[in-house]
Amino acid sequence: LLGVVAQRLVRRICSHCQEGSRPSAEVHKQYPELTVCYRGRGCRFCRTTGYLGRVGVFELLRVDEQVRALITARRSMDDFKHLAESSGMQMMRADGLLKVQEGVTTLEELDRVVPPPTDSPKANNRPSGPTVGGGIVPAEGPRRSL
Repeated sequence: LLGVVAQRLVRRICSHCQEGSRPSAEVHKQYPELTVCYRGRGCRFCRTTGYLGRVGVFELLRVDEQVRALITARRSMDDFKHLAESSGMQMMRADGLLKVQEGVTTLEELDRVVPPPTDSPKANNRPSGPTVGGGIVPAEGPRRSL
């Protein structure tokens, strides 16, 4: 085992109708690195959704001797998360925020697919409930494609 990859797909902003604006005061306070927020206005190419296609947001945990030791010792997920953060692993949300900065996707789309950590002030506005893949599970359970 060399590594573990996690990914989620976010909708890509339509390049035909993409526009930028200044982030709101609330967004700027939470994400000071965001100087421009992009969105798709909606056009015939994206069928007025503002999105056209998808792009992945990723995280990669390289399995080194420290990680192998945690696996062998059957340590908790908190131990793995602490080790990953202390070793400089870029988390999925951070990769998504880079894509928001670059105008690839929107902050709203990132929040939908990869919610902020539970210790984040923005997370307190999320509905509570069981989650699957970082999202809220509908009452009837997760949707499955046939």
